[in-house]
Amino acid sequence: MNGQLVVKRYALALFETADKLDLMESTDKDIKIISEIVLIPEIRNYCFKSDKNQKNKREFVDTAFIPYISELTGRLLSLLVKNGRLEALPFLGSAFKEIKEERDNLIRVTLETAVSATDNLSNIINEKMTRRLDKKIILKKNINPSIIGGFRILWQNRIIDLSVNGKIKKLKVLLQ
Repeated sequence: MNGQLVVKRYALALFETADKLDLMESTDKDIKIISEIVLIPEIRNYCFKSDKNQKNKREFVDTAFIPYISELTGRLLSLLVKNGRLEALPFLGSAFKEIKEERDNLIRVTLETAVSATDNLSNIINEKMTRRLDKKIILKKNINPSIIGGFRILWQNRIIDLSVNGKIKKLKVLLQ
C-alpha cells in the first residue's frame, strides 16, 4: 500500500475518533507536539530506522512522545509501533492537518510571483479562487524570480501559469 495512503488512514482514524469523542482540541495540540518532536533529527531518523525489535520502538515512543500527548493519540502511536508503521509518524501531522482542512472546506493555494505580490493582486486571486473552487482559501505567497514576471497559482497538483517564463516555454513548444 502507498505510504501516503497509510499515513492518511491513520490520521483519518485519529481525526474521526477525536471528533466522535469530542477530543479534537486536545488531539490538535497533540499533533502539533508530535510535529515539533519529529523535527529533531535523531528522532526523525529513528522513525525511519529499520530496527525490527518492536520492544525498542515501543520504548522509543514511550520516551519521546507518550509523556507529552493525550491517551487517544498515545494509543494511535502504540498502534503504529504494533503494526510496524513507525515510519509514518513524521508525516502524521501534515496528513491530520490536510484532513482537518478538507472537513473545514479549506484549500491551500500558493501564489508565485517574481517580486512581492501586491495586496490588490492577492485579494483578486483570493476572490477568484474562492469562487472557482467553492472553498475558503488559505493563500500563501512565494517569490520565485525565475518566473520573470506575471504569476503562477498552484493548488492540489494543479497550476495556472500566467508567468512570462511560462509563456516563453509555450512559445518554444509552438516553434519546434
